[in-house]
Amino acid sequence: VRAVDELLKLNADLKQFLILHDFTFVTNAIESAEASTNKRRAEADQRSSTFRSEIASESADIEKELTEGGFAPGAPY
Repeated sequence: VRAVDELLKLNADLKQFLILHDFTFVTNAIESAEASTNKRRAEADQRSSTFRSEIASESADIEKELTEGGFAPGAPY
């Protein structure tokens, strides 16, 4: 019984050692997460840029319509 307990403890110690010292796995996981985050950030930047361009275009169209309709920016209505 004592030998089995010692083997189980040794097995647990080896597993813990391998998990804690598997730096290659940790490095790969970090690099993967970093690449994923960079991709998501680039996509968000693209959507933000597109949204900003659309808002600027719509704002210019509204200002043009107001000006053509006889309303000048800053003029009393």
